[in-house]
Amino acid sequence: MAIGGFLNKAKDSASKAKMNASEKAASLKESGEGKIAEILSDFEAALPFIKNAGYGLTELEVELAISPRLVPHFVHEEKDEADVNQALEALSENSIGRNLLIGLIKAGKLQKKISIANLVFSHVEISIAAMPSVTLQYRVD
Repeated sequence: MAIGGFLNKAKDSASKAKMNASEKAASLKESGEGKIAEILSDFEAALPFIKNAGYGLTELEVELAISPRLVPHFVHEEKDEADVNQALEALSENSIGRNLLIGLIKAGKLQKKISIANLVFSHVEISIAAMPSVTLQYRVD
């Protein structure tokens, strides 16, 4: 095979690989957008129950990526344990909402144990993603 033929074959292979990568990226993007829409739907349905349990939504971040994530920010107002249990029961069929509320409850218990000089607790952020996480935010007093 001549060098020119070899180069053309290499260009064709690279072009096909690039198209396959582009198609895969588009497919992942579509599935990511579909997943975030599903998460948002369950999240929105859970909000009234989460609020009744004492957690008010103050801000919402939506990150569109290959692995999308939703980051709601909450402030806490102490409620009776019965209100919290009622909210948990109402969310038994909504795994996003139930897990979100459980995360908020655990974060609240941890937050009560943390005291940092010159800082006051501000809010809780929960990252709803493939690898969920909880962030306790503090601000300077």
